[in-house]
Amino acid sequence: MFHAFVIICAATAASEIYTDTCFRANDTWGPYKTEENCGIRAKQMVLEVTEGSLTGTTFFTLGFPEQIYAEGFCEKLNQDPSV
Repeated sequence: MFHAFVIICAATAASEIYTDTCFRANDTWGPYKTEENCGIRAKQMVLEVTEGSLTGTTFFTLGFPEQIYAEGFCEKLNQDPSV
């Protein structure tokens, strides 16, 4: 099983990323059985925070930067319930 998340950061118009502003946004739809499906969801999440309905919220959260940088990731979940 895989879990999708995005890292979101403030950036300048010249694409300089302010790493001290970055935060992680976790997916609430998953987990996903395949890494491919997780990757599709991670891409959807990136579009949502950079171009979709969450853009305004993201700009507000980051203090209204010139741009937003976001990158999606998938992490493999530990399937051993004893851990």
